[in-house]
Amino acid sequence: MWGVPSSSALTRPTLTSVWKDHILRAHSLVNRQYAYYIQPELLFRHSFSPEPSATVLSLIQTNEKRIATMKINKSKLKNMVEKGVPAAPINVKRKRTDDGQSSVPPEPSGPPSKRVPTVQASPSLPSFRFRMRRLLSSSRRCLSVEDDLVRLKQRLAKSEASEESLKQAVFELNIERKDLIAVVEAVKVDLIAKEGDAKAAVEACDEAQKELKHLMGQVEGVRTAAVSDYKALEAFEDNNLQCFISGFEAFRKQAKEKYPNIDFTEFQPYDDTDSVNDGGEKANDVDQADDATT
Repeated sequence: MWGVPSSSALTRPTLTSVWKDHILRAHSLVNRQYAYYIQPELLFRHSFSPEPSATVLSLIQTNEKRIATMKINKSKLKNMVEKGVPAAPINVKRKRTDDGQSSVPPEPSGPPSKRVPTVQASPSLPSFRFRMRRLLSSSRRCLSVEDDLVRLKQRLAKSEASEESLKQAVFELNIERKDLIAVVEAVKVDLIAKEGDAKAAVEACDEAQKELKHLMGQVEGVRTAAVSDYKALEAFEDNNLQCFISGFEAFRKQAKEKYPNIDFTEFQPYDDTDSVNDGGEKANDVDQADDATT
């Protein structure tokens, strides 16, 4: 872990001039203005590795170009001030506030590779390590924040996609709802029409039943009148007598066949049309009317 010396570091000899040169160069780069454009991990790698990588070299070239541009802008601003052209003050240099002032003198504006480091009164190694740890921790926080931002963007994209799908589903459901409402309205209209037809059919059925009852009453009256007229005729009496005589003859034949020893010739029907019961009383006209109707 960074900041915790290993067991071998406790017995390590003192730094050589080469490593002191690396440390002073790293400390000088930290205090420079263009150190804001260098990533701390790359700065650490360049300061303590034997050869800088291609990424570090490209960053150094980019910083050199930015320094040249700043110098050109500064000269232009100086010329404008000398000519009397009013211009807004531009802060060309930005000072970095540290716990203590740096003991390394300002270097000339030349390429970094041509500078010769000088060993002067520099801060102690623990303070330098503390600064490097702070830079590394800030870089890690930045990287973690960037990762969180990427994850949030992915979640946002997923939520937007789900929202679009939900909107599409809601749109389709609205279309289906409109179609169902139209079908329900059509069914309502059809039911209203069929209800009117049913009411008309019920009324027609009631009228037919009333007319049928009236016709049945008329038929019953006609039948009663016809029966009463038929009973009043003489043919009704003759027909009734013939039916009685034929029934009596049939009865006498059946009795003779069943009882051959008995002579049934003595039994003769009465001459009058009125039937007499065992008590010698005549039957009512109502019984005759019932026999005629049956």
